[in-house]
Amino acid sequence: MRDAHTGRPLFNDALRLDRSRLRLLAPLRVAIVATGLVLACLGTDHREDVVPLVIGAVFAAAADLGEQPGQRWRTMLWTTTSLALATELGGFFSGRHILTFVVTIAVAAVCGFAGALSSRAGLIGVLSLVVFCAFSGAPSGMRATEINVLLIALGGLVITAVTVVPYLARHWSVLAVAAPDALTAPRDVWSRFRDCCVPSNRFFWHAIRLPVGIGIATLIAWNVPVMHSYWIPVTVAWVTLPDSRLTSVKVVARIVGTMAGALAAAVMLLPWMNQGLLAACVVGLGAYLTVAFLFAFYAVAVAGITMVILGIFSVVGDSILDDIVVRIIATVVAAGIVVLVTLAWSRAEQRRHVDPA
Repeated sequence: MRDAHTGRPLFNDALRLDRSRLRLLAPLRVAIVATGLVLACLGTDHREDVVPLVIGAVFAAAADLGEQPGQRWRTMLWTTTSLALATELGGFFSGRHILTFVVTIAVAAVCGFAGALSSRAGLIGVLSLVVFCAFSGAPSGMRATEINVLLIALGGLVITAVTVVPYLARHWSVLAVAAPDALTAPRDVWSRFRDCCVPSNRFFWHAIRLPVGIGIATLIAWNVPVMHSYWIPVTVAWVTLPDSRLTSVKVVARIVGTMAGALAAAVMLLPWMNQGLLAACVVGLGAYLTVAFLFAFYAVAVAGITMVILGIFSVVGDSILDDIVVRIIATVVAAGIVVLVTLAWSRAEQRRHVDPA
């Protein structure tokens, strides 16, 4: 498969390592925390708590990638707050009716436009949309929404404390030092929003295109009678970007990474069913790969998050083989949705530029 504009193979771009953005040491924290959270849930016989706890920790750590020391506690707390809010909204609007669909479209638009504020805000927007789609699409009656919110927040706070407290204990003076481009007041946010809310801004159109893909994926997920069908809109949220070419590259990386992560999880988990300690190790390794390679090699990061998801659901009691099949199919379906929406959008843009009216 080649890019329509440059002719370069998308597969090559999807499997390219950016060494300058690779992080090898810092992600060890989230690997240890994720493993510890799984072991704590196993030890206390609260297996169902492992999903929101681990997701909260891994996503808060991902949002902190490359952040300046004085800004990280703000970023991680804002991320944790956003994830908790997304969980609350997702759980509250979890029925399959028109109001849920409207709220889903609205949340996708807000999260899609978040990138206009900053690249960090864009990442938090993606993570929040993923969480919203997951909890709004999860089967009703599984867990009380309030408990999931608290556990998501707890996971985020644990990794925040592990990341921030040791540094601040030695460099407490940076507590008040914000990043140069940080939005520190509501007036700053409103000013940035007003400046970017124009048709010439790419995030203006992204906030329209992303909800289209999420809406299609949500309708399909509602009509697929399998567990975890919400992985379809979740995948759309992960791979849809404002840039059409980068979206295509990310789609290829997502498919390759999902296949690799599913294979790794199968090799490590299938021969030893119901082995909680091994599942904890798989989750820890997956968390490390997710955070270490998120910006450097997306396919490897996808393999990591696939291992995390399959690992935590194996702890809950899911059939690993069934989850692998659903995960792969959901990824392929979501990739098709994103490609179709992207192509249709690109052709509409070409016609708009050609038509002098």
